[in-house]
Amino acid sequence: MRKFEEFNFLCLCLLTVTEANQINNKQNKQRTKRKIKENIYYNAYKNGNAQLLNKKCLTPRSKQ
Repeated sequence: MRKFEEFNFLCLCLLTVTEANQINNKQNKQRTKRKIKENIYYNAYKNGNAQLLNKKCLTPRSKQ
């Protein structure tokens, strides 16, 4: 019985880690998309292409 309990516990841990990795991957993909979008709009702003920027989109980063 003890081996079975250990196996169940191990499976539960594995599932938890897998779920955490899936959530983390999803967040990373969203962060990457957001960063790409920010860079596109920031580069347009930096290059003076103000017509590419609109109010709905992310505001350009402050000049560094």
